[in-house]
Amino acid sequence: MRILPVFVILSLAWVWLGSAPPTAAEDVQALFHRAFNAEDPAKKTEIYRRIGAQDPQSAYGHFAKGWLSETVRDIRAALVEYTNAIKRKPSFAEAYYSRGMLLYDQGYAEEGSTDILHAIDLNPRLPEAHNALGVILDQQNRFEEAVREYQKAIDLRPRFAMAYYNLGVAYSHLDRDDLALQAFQNAVKFKPGLAIGYYNIGKLYYDNGDLDESRGAFERAVAADPRMAVAQLSLAVVNEESGRKAEAIKHYREYLALVGDRYSPETQQAAERLKALLNTFF
Repeated sequence: MRILPVFVILSLAWVWLGSAPPTAAEDVQALFHRAFNAEDPAKKTEIYRRIGAQDPQSAYGHFAKGWLSETVRDIRAALVEYTNAIKRKPSFAEAYYSRGMLLYDQGYAEEGSTDILHAIDLNPRLPEAHNALGVILDQQNRFEEAVREYQKAIDLRPRFAMAYYNLGVAYSHLDRDDLALQAFQNAVKFKPGLAIGYYNIGKLYYDNGDLDESRGAFERAVAADPRMAVAQLSLAVVNEESGRKAEAIKHYREYLALVGDRYSPETQQAAERLKALLNTFF
């Protein structure tokens, strides 16, 4: 079965401890690591803007401008700034990783992979790069190797939700559903709003005949993202198979409203099932 992937230090304290206050470069470096490791996009944006304003010509300043450009989909500017960051600091593993991800996502697989591998060479303890390499290996159907890279990422960052999610996908490709389920459960444990994680948990339970557990997981997916059409459809199907006609009707309607006029075999079947339920329900 394939499953569709407060830094505040008083200067007085430094004098009293007999050490010098941090330099501007050290301040920027500390800010950078806070931003790079932050999970909240708004917090990342705030810190990267501070770095870009405080030291725009440093490697960290160029990286910050690259990340901010990427968020507004100015891909060309982002690539230029990541490259400038690398020129300023040739050992900048995070910049190689970020440029590599961007290149890979734009269809430059070879160049992107090379950057990500170089990031790992520069810093083998960069979990994001191991996770990215795992995704690349997964897309090449090299699932066992992908598992090893995801596990490296998790070993380096035990609460890395997306690495757990990707690990679950790889295990699903290997038909190791027990390990896939465990990985997806860890993903939603560390990122409770991960709707696709709940959906894949529900899919695994459904494929193994457990309608109650699958319904619960699909309900959590819909609660996390009500606009996730596939979760609405799956919840409709499970409710129908469980004899919960009113709930099935509700979620078939939600699904069809989300997909609109887009035709597919799934939308046609959903419309037919909704019509049949309405004929028997009223």
